[in-house]
Amino acid sequence: ERFETQILQSVETIIQEFASLKPGAELIRISYMILLVLMVVIIVFSATWLGFYVARAIIAPIQRLAEATREVALGNYGITLEVRTDDETGQLFQAFNSMTSDLEEHEIKVKRFTTELERTNEELDRRRKYMEVILRNIGAGVLSVGADDRITSINPSAEKLLDLEIERCLG
Repeated sequence: ERFETQILQSVETIIQEFASLKPGAELIRISYMILLVLMVVIIVFSATWLGFYVARAIIAPIQRLAEATREVALGNYGITLEVRTDDETGQLFQAFNSMTSDLEEHEIKVKRFTTELERTNEELDRRRKYMEVILRNIGAGVLSVGADDRITSINPSAEKLLDLEIERCLG
């Protein structure tokens, strides 16, 4: 019997100790839940911040390129972008700089060619007017014939000498 009483007392002691641990276990469970929620909040915040940081690092060079493209569209071919990296963005910037350099060279060539063409046209126009004055005032009759054997011009002396009407004979 004494043995049974000791076992019974041991069991009661264990039950009382277990009952006394229950509020502490609840406190530990709540602490773990708070810790878990806090870790989730920190991880979500860190992931969001990292996402914005990476996005800014990607978008900033693209914005610089877009602004430079607008400048080129307005005719500013002298713009160059600083190449900071050797990755795809850096290669894109190098290609952009090469393109703007080529455009600038071609613009200079076109301006030079246009100036030369304008000068040549002015010279040809001046010569044509000079020839017209000479042909109008020369006493000899002159007919101009094109490569297709059609009359392209008649001076007034040729009109009088040959008794022709200019409108009927041209062409």
